[in-house]
Amino acid sequence: MTKKNYIVLIVILLVGSVQAQQPLELVLQERGEVVVSVEWEHLKNIENIESLSIEMPVNGKSMVYLNAKQYNYFIENNIPFVPEVAPSFLYKAKMANDQSEMSNWDAYPSYEVYLDLMEQFTKKFPDLCQIDTIGYSTNKRLLLALKITANINNSNARPEFLYSSSMHGDELVGYVLMLRLADYLLNNMDNEQVASLVNNVNIYINPLANPDGTFYTSNSTVSGAKRFNANFVDINRNFPDPKRGDHPDGEQWQPETVAMMNFMEKHNFVLSMNHHGGIEVINYPWDTFSKRHADDEWFKFISRDYVDTVHAINDTYMTDLSNGITNGYDWYEVAGGRQDYVNYFLRGREITSELSTVKLPDAGTLPDYWNYNYKSLLNYINQALYGVTGFVTNSLGNPLKATITIPNYDEDSTHVRTQESGVYYRFLKGGKYTMVFEADGYETREFTDVIVEDFMQTELSVILKKHTGINDAKVLSANIYPNPANELINIEFSEYVNNTSQIAIYNVLGKQVHYSVNESSNIFKISIRGFSPGIYHISIRNGVNSVSEKLIIN
Repeated sequence: MTKKNYIVLIVILLVGSVQAQQPLELVLQERGEVVVSVEWEHLKNIENIESLSIEMPVNGKSMVYLNAKQYNYFIENNIPFVPEVAPSFLYKAKMANDQSEMSNWDAYPSYEVYLDLMEQFTKKFPDLCQIDTIGYSTNKRLLLALKITANINNSNARPEFLYSSSMHGDELVGYVLMLRLADYLLNNMDNEQVASLVNNVNIYINPLANPDGTFYTSNSTVSGAKRFNANFVDINRNFPDPKRGDHPDGEQWQPETVAMMNFMEKHNFVLSMNHHGGIEVINYPWDTFSKRHADDEWFKFISRDYVDTVHAINDTYMTDLSNGITNGYDWYEVAGGRQDYVNYFLRGREITSELSTVKLPDAGTLPDYWNYNYKSLLNYINQALYGVTGFVTNSLGNPLKATITIPNYDEDSTHVRTQESGVYYRFLKGGKYTMVFEADGYETREFTDVIVEDFMQTELSVILKKHTGINDAKVLSANIYPNPANELINIEFSEYVNNTSQIAIYNVLGKQVHYSVNESSNIFKISIRGFSPGIYHISIRNGVNSVSEKLIIN
């Protein structure tokens, strides 16, 4: 079917009778999805409606995306609907066919230009960014994330942050904004806030999570983009659900879903946001539970902070629902969404942005969306540096796999755990909290009246003791002197060290500030000139053995 014939077909659908099913079936055969509007009264009692790709009613009608199976269900159950034009046909997209045409960020990049832009970032800023391949789409297009952080090859133990966009392939404001955000971060290290973020956070940006849907018609245009992936599945209904299990939509996990789950499970994203379109609002969890998330007050706080920053620039943008924010379930129930998957199964913290009422707006308006959002996007990354954080170690300084719980507060998997280095991150609304630290084989410790302040960080590192009668086994020993120190430290290893050792120093925020390799020497010297006074942790690895020691710099 040619594009001209397809446009003619759309006109036929709009003026034809709802009963004229054949044209819609032709669209299904061509695109694998159709868009219809349905009276809410006919939708609200559908079984498993939470797994459908619906949008909440406007004037009593909802837009619904249907694949062939869902379309047949509507026909068999006599659910009346009206065919609608797919949003990606409302405007002819202005496309950039080379990098120079993205200089003003007022065009949508073709698939090849997208790849070129990502590669250009790494070539121009090799010390600040690198490409991480998340995986491949159904049609073998690349799913990419750009990692941005200072000292890119030695960035362990910094909090990891993720922005992701356009898992619905026709919701594309975030696609361009994420590329522009990467460009802004990399080119503005002289900006104090940008430098702080890049120096202290591992920032991952995934601009395009569903390239097959976005480039459905061809790699050169986003006109005609689809919501679903190439298998006609809504990816944001395809994740494991806390209430309905592994496959709430009745579909197998899609390649894009599996790739993203593997990627997120490999990393420790403490904070993330997923960008969509179709309305202007910030959506916070839960989507699947009617009851509130334990951190409901914190989620409302960070969502309102995002929107208030937007309103300081344009008070007519992002005012939908509760003046720009909403609880997910209060808006409409979703099963299999990524937001609840992250918050429940990964114990991360994720919210969802809806950046534009028009899913694929005229490209000339994209700079406006950037101006409305960029300060909020930066501030949201900054939230990764707040809350309560520290290390959990044993009496020898070795990191522990510990669980951190707030009694009579945490539920539904809202507790957090330490990462490999022993660091943990717990984001909370300002107040006083009791925190309990537990690890197998160790005595539990409880801290009362832990004070948390908004837009501040509280440092709480904890040493757990072995249960009575059990001694810590020293797998590697090292004497660090002088300690406290101010210019130079000596690390003297035990006789167990007979090959290369890796030495890393972390500050109390978990940021790696030094990395070096000791080549088979029992005494090693490290200069600490220029280090700020405070408490540090030295991690030493020698083969399978490791030890962590505390260092005080004065």
